[in-house]
Amino acid sequence: DEIVFAVSNGGRSNLWSGNPLTGKAHRLSYQRYSETSPSWAPNGYEILFSADRGGSPQIYVMDAQGGDVRRVTFMGRYNESASWSPEGGLIAYASQDPEGFNIYTSSLNGADVVQLTSNARNNERPVWSPDGMLIAFESDRSGSKQIYLMRKDGSGVTCITSGGENTWPAWAPRVISPFNTNKQQGEKP
Repeated sequence: DEIVFAVSNGGRSNLWSGNPLTGKAHRLSYQRYSETSPSWAPNGYEILFSADRGGSPQIYVMDAQGGDVRRVTFMGRYNESASWSPEGGLIAYASQDPEGFNIYTSSLNGADVVQLTSNARNNERPVWSPDGMLIAFESDRSGSKQIYLMRKDGSGVTCITSGGENTWPAWAPRVISPFNTNKQQGEKP
């Protein structure tokens, strides 16, 4: 019932949460730093976001009311666009390296950092598939921004778009059918 979003004002942005049915929103933070790229935890109790609280953008997590803010990333000078894995134990995010942005994963405490992409220009905006097996992301490795898929370990990178500029991938939620999916086509449920 809630959405979280960034509101820009005076050259910086802060996070807000709102109810689309009532139209009421409230500010989650009152920081002098910019906060962007919010992402809800699968359980709905926490929010990942990017903020320049330490001088450069890093990934942080806070509870759904804006409290208990903790820094997640400690490696890299510019980290953004974090996304929760469906089970909530890992995050994927983009980190700026000397060659461009690359996709990394880590646990929520910042440990177990794994680089998934490398030396392929800019790889950004990672999002997990509903089953947690794949990550979709945007990359300009072909000369224009396209959407790619890879396994959660970074293997099997495949471009799934072509032509134009394709950005900001998002997975549809997993929908559980009320019908038995093992039945043959044409059979009644």
